[in-house]
Amino acid sequence: MTSGKDLTQTEANALNALLINEEQAIGYAQAVLTSVERTQGAAVAGDAYWEAQQLQAAEEYSLQLAARFMVQPVLRADVQSALQAAGFPSVSITAADVSDFQSDVAVNGLPPSLEVALDQLGADSAAIEEIRNLLIAQDPNAVAGSFPEMLMNPALVTALQEVAQSLYEFAEISPVSIDIQPGSSPNIINAKIRGKIPVAILSTAQFDAVAQLNQGSLTFGRMGVEMSLASCNSTDVNGDGLLDLVCHFNTQQSGFQSGDTQGILRGSMIDGTSIAGTEKVRIIPLK
Repeated sequence: MTSGKDLTQTEANALNALLINEEQAIGYAQAVLTSVERTQGAAVAGDAYWEAQQLQAAEEYSLQLAARFMVQPVLRADVQSALQAAGFPSVSITAADVSDFQSDVAVNGLPPSLEVALDQLGADSAAIEEIRNLLIAQDPNAVAGSFPEMLMNPALVTALQEVAQSLYEFAEISPVSIDIQPGSSPNIINAKIRGKIPVAILSTAQFDAVAQLNQGSLTFGRMGVEMSLASCNSTDVNGDGLLDLVCHFNTQQSGFQSGDTQGILRGSMIDGTSIAGTEKVRIIPLK
């Protein structure tokens, strides 16, 4: 989307970031399903090697999908704020409105404009049909509300977080909280400079980032596997009395590209437990 008469640049940026996130989520979800099916096929064929390979691929795609779900509530909040700041009127949607829409979808299918949008986002015919069935099955009373406020529907935000947690568990990865460019918001990264990106891995009462992490294992970037680590030090970033691990990663080795909406950190603890964390970023130049 581009700014114009009816769309500010802030609105366009926020909407594009959310759409890119959803496009990537669709792609990784399809990749997870394909890898799981291939894992099952290899198991039936008695091919242990390819069963292990496809399972590893499914776990990797699950991590990438979880990262998209984890950052999506922030992107949704950005869209809501941008629309409200631009004076977008709050539109009420009643249960009757939802019921009428479901009846039309049940008889005539999804609106053509929505099908085109889903196709452009990467959804195939099977995914579009699944979306149609999900829309029909929803409780109209639960869906009713006001837009753009419903972008941050608490039930939806909770569901995204729960799905992400389940994907992390499937991939046998322990999620950690990170703060990219501590003290900065938004997290703007110029992918062309030769600088470094600070990333804080936050400690909790149950997790000591300084003592428990294998610092040499840490990777960070657009996919989370980029070997970009430069150095680490410890400091209390968020003022909770706990020392956090702040690591600096070489910007150009982090692999960020225009359109990326999250940075992903990966690594392992000293005991071998895999960890991952993600946070929203904005990459410049945008063109």
